[in-house]
Amino acid sequence: METNKVKHTRYSWLIALVLILIVGTGCAETPSAPQDQPPSTVAVDRGDVQQTVSAPGTLVGMRKMTLSVGASGRLAELNVRPGDHVKAGDVLASLDTADLELKVAQAELTYLKQQLTYSSTVQPDPAAVAAARAELNSASAAYEAAQKEYALKDDQFASKCVAYENAKDNLARAQAAYDSVANDWKARNYAIYYQRKEMLEQVRKAYDFALASCNLATSSINDTQVKSTLAQLVEANNQLNELTNPPDEKVLAAKADLELARLALEEAKRQLNNAELVAPFDGVVIEVKAKVGANVGADAGVLVLMDPNAVEVEAQVIEEDLPLVQAGQPATFFFDARPEVEASGAVARIVPKRSSGDRPQYPVYLTVDDLPAGLAPGMTVDASIVIDKRENVLRLPRAVVRASSDGTAQVKVWTGSGIEERTLKVGLRGDRYVEILEGLSEGEQVVSE
Repeated sequence: METNKVKHTRYSWLIALVLILIVGTGCAETPSAPQDQPPSTVAVDRGDVQQTVSAPGTLVGMRKMTLSVGASGRLAELNVRPGDHVKAGDVLASLDTADLELKVAQAELTYLKQQLTYSSTVQPDPAAVAAARAELNSASAAYEAAQKEYALKDDQFASKCVAYENAKDNLARAQAAYDSVANDWKARNYAIYYQRKEMLEQVRKAYDFALASCNLATSSINDTQVKSTLAQLVEANNQLNELTNPPDEKVLAAKADLELARLALEEAKRQLNNAELVAPFDGVVIEVKAKVGANVGADAGVLVLMDPNAVEVEAQVIEEDLPLVQAGQPATFFFDARPEVEASGAVARIVPKRSSGDRPQYPVYLTVDDLPAGLAPGMTVDASIVIDKRENVLRLPRAVVRASSDGTAQVKVWTGSGIEERTLKVGLRGDRYVEILEGLSEGEQVVSE
C-alpha cells in the first residue's frame, strides 16, 4: 500500500511539472513575456530571388559533318583514324591526281583555242580582211561590167537584127506579089506565076535564117548576168562586214563559248584542288568510311568530323512549365559526368510540339557559354532555367515564409526580449527565397521554428 502511495505521489508531481511547463511556454509566446533562451531565427537580408524551371536533357552536337573529297578518283592517302584530334587546315586524305591534272591541261587548251576564236571575232586577222576586200573589189568590177553590158542591149539588138528586119520587109513584099497571081488561074499559064512563087520561097528561107540569127545573137542580152554579179557583190560585202563589224549575236555567241570554256577550266582546277580533303574546323574524327586504294565519288563521304565544343542542350519541359519559358532566359547546367562543375547558358529555341512519350513534354534548346572539359555530346544535363528574378531585394528563406494566395504571410519576429506577430507583403516566390515587399527591415530576426 505504501508503495502505491509513493507511486501516486510521483505521478502527481510529474503531472504538475508538465502543466507548469505548458503554462510557461504559453506565457513565452506573448509579446510581453520575457525569454530566457532566444528561439532559432533567420535574419532578413538582401540578395537575389529567382524562380526556375527544371529541364532535364542531353548535350547535342551542333557541328558534325560528313566530309567528302569533292572530286572523283582513287583514294591515295588517309591520314587519320577515329578518335584523332585535328586542326582546321590539316590534310586528312588525298586522291591520286594524275587524271585530274590531265583534265586541267585539256581544259586549258580548250580555253586558249576559244580565246583565239573570240579574239578573231571581235578583232579580225588583217590578212583575212585584205582578202575579203579584194574579193569585194572583184565582185564590184564584175557587177559594173554586167550593168554596162545590159545598158547597151538596145544598141546590140539594133546592130545584130538589121538583117532580120530587112528579111521581114522582103518577105512581106514577096508575099504580096505572089498573092496577086496566086488566085488567077490564067496566070498559072505564064512564067510570072512560077517566078513569084519561087521568089517567095527563097525570101521565106532568108527570113527564117535572119530570124534565127537575130534570136541567137540577142539571147544573152538580159539581166541575168546583172543579178548574178549583184548577188556576188552582196555576199562579198557581207563577208567583209562580218570581219570588220561582226553582228552582236556572233560576238555574244563567241563570248558565251569563251565563258563556258573558262568555267570548264575552273571546274577542272577546282576538282584538282579538291583532291586533298582538308579539315574545315578543329574537331575529332569520329568515323572513317573509306579505305586507301578505293575509288570514291565526288560526293561520297570519306570520314565524319565533329567539334566536341560546339554543343547545345536539348532539354524537355513539362506542359505546365512551357508557358513560363521564353527565349533569352538564363540557365544553369549541372552534369552527371562532372557533378562538381556547372555551366551557364540561355534559352535559344522553343519547339511548340509535344515530344513522343507518356508525359506531356516539349523540347527546348539552350546554348552553353563555356562547356567544361570532359563533356561530350550525348551526356545527360539538368538545366535550371531562370524564368523570373529580383536582384538586391529583402528576402527570407522560403521555408520560413508561408505565403497566402493574396500575397501576404504571417511570421513571428524576435525583438530581443520577446516575439511579435507580423503580417508581411511578399513579392516573387523563388525556389529558395521569398521577396519581402513590406513588413520587415533588413537585419530583423524571424523565428524559424
